[in-house]
Amino acid sequence: MRKVLIVCIGNTGNEAEAIRQTLEHFGCAVLVKYVGRPQDFIDVLRGELPFEADDIIISCHGEGGKILMPELGENVYMAEEPQGNFGVVEIEKYCRLKDKLIISTGCTTGDNRIARGFAKENCYIAPDDYVEGNSALMFVLRFFYALLQNEKSIEDAFQVAGAMDDETKMFKMI
Repeated sequence: MRKVLIVCIGNTGNEAEAIRQTLEHFGCAVLVKYVGRPQDFIDVLRGELPFEADDIIISCHGEGGKILMPELGENVYMAEEPQGNFGVVEIEKYCRLKDKLIISTGCTTGDNRIARGFAKENCYIAPDDYVEGNSALMFVLRFFYALLQNEKSIEDAFQVAGAMDDETKMFKMI
């Protein structure tokens, strides 16, 4: 049984819930972690996971190769907690995940700079441009359908999911 952690950052509508319910239907054990502040995401990046996940799906928005983070009031941030969006600097500083399949749904989070930070010791999949939200959801669902139901390899499941349309072709695997 695959164990999947969905990390929900910001308002992504029902994306995380749609993924959760579908993956549970496919037989996965799924946990959703909602990120309210940067430290919540840093904990995940450091490998402080709420359960031992095989796969991590980051349900988020992205822009300019960065993951858009919640904006907090100045007096709400903890000491030394980074403010602003997470790009290559933050990912390289905090990411200690190993041997994980990580998929991000955020636009431009497949940009080579941020992707290299995630992919050091992991398989990382994300769009390198501005992908339509429904297509990002469909990519993830089609990927896991091919991986779990059709018993494809990660590489083959990636090819199947990316072949749906021009939007899903924006996903890159590193």
